[in-house]
Amino acid sequence: MSSMNNAVNLDWQDPSKATLYGCSSCQSSGRLDRLPADLLTSIGQSNPALPGLGRMTAGMMLAFTTDSQILDLEASLFEPPLLNHMAATGQSGFDLYRFSEGLWRFIDVSRPSLTSADHGYRFNLPFSADRMGRYLLYFPLYNAVKGLRLKVESGAVCHAWQPYQDPPVLIYGTSLTQGACASRPGLAYPAMLGRKWGVAITNFGFSGNALLEPVMAQAITRQVVSAIIIDCEANAGAADVLESRLPAFIETIRTVHRQTPLILVSRMPWLGEWHDQAFHERRRRYHRFQQAMAETRQDIEPLLYLSGEALLSEDASACTVDGIHLNDHGFAMLADQFDRLAGPWLVRQGILKQKGVTSCEN
Repeated sequence: MSSMNNAVNLDWQDPSKATLYGCSSCQSSGRLDRLPADLLTSIGQSNPALPGLGRMTAGMMLAFTTDSQILDLEASLFEPPLLNHMAATGQSGFDLYRFSEGLWRFIDVSRPSLTSADHGYRFNLPFSADRMGRYLLYFPLYNAVKGLRLKVESGAVCHAWQPYQDPPVLIYGTSLTQGACASRPGLAYPAMLGRKWGVAITNFGFSGNALLEPVMAQAITRQVVSAIIIDCEANAGAADVLESRLPAFIETIRTVHRQTPLILVSRMPWLGEWHDQAFHERRRRYHRFQQAMAETRQDIEPLLYLSGEALLSEDASACTVDGIHLNDHGFAMLADQFDRLAGPWLVRQGILKQKGVTSCEN
């Protein structure tokens, strides 16, 4: 293979060259946005924080095949990584995986600048003499991508790849769903679940702002999905709107997604809860409310309730960076528990394939 002196662009916006997942507005507006373009004004009027969070590219990923041994990346982001409790590679990095011999294998993650919104990186790709390499590039979790250029070696072949062909599973939730505080985008639990389940995950995690606004239910009805997960108690409960908004939120979703399997997840315990009795009692009240909805509202079935207390299976003090937001260990445990508790139900609903069967072997 030749050097990069005559590198050629991998036009990731060309659907014949790459497949982009997780972007609601790309076709209609031409920009990377998780929210539908025609609802942005209404969404911003309902909650001014949401349009900016929607520009953050959590859950977006690019799938392609190439025989190049080098992938050069040049990215223009909205801002440098600013969070003081999350790795810059998770906030603003691009995370590359390769599918080989039935396994997803981590290749490398780009290192963003700490002082500039622009950064470049070279991925050295594994050589394979007999077949094209199949790659998945995860986009930053807590930054917006204003510009992206990818280059491969001169003479290299690039084609779009569709590792996930079925409709995605959508997860609507909080900062944990968006990915705080994974060290790499591929280690956020929605990304982990996607690789475990062999299905694309649409990431509707909006940090601090999973508040069940009616217009967000409308946004979910615009998505083509196979299943929906709602995990918003940590935000909606804190704002004291969970009980007043959740029933109508789900009813709106059911006007379009009438038989789509829905999973309702209550909040995981907060590590400081042991010395805050009022918080503990409020969480228990919200858990009872959501469980009762799942058990008594036959009109919103099929619905599975998952207790947040079951989602971290051991001492949670090793699972977070600050008592609330998960580290990589916590996300791996959360993904494993989601898979154990919800995976079999989704198999029975016909959404997931049986264990050991992957949709990526194509």
